[in-house]
Amino acid sequence: MFYTKQDFATAAIDAVTAFNNGDIVEADAAHKRMDEMLCEAANRKAVRTVNDDSDCIFLRRQAE
Repeated sequence: MFYTKQDFATAAIDAVTAFNNGDIVEADAAHKRMDEMLCEAANRKAVRTVNDDSDCIFLRRQAE
């Protein structure tokens, strides 16, 4: 799936809003969506530059 900057911004706003409202579960879910988008972008870049996806692996480990 291809994510736009708007998708990422929406997830960031959702995370902050949920956190401010005390909904930690929703804030965590929104943050994980942001991580997923970053991994997707890192994978696309890796394919274009013929590099490995170590950045994405790092982000996934941070998210777990």
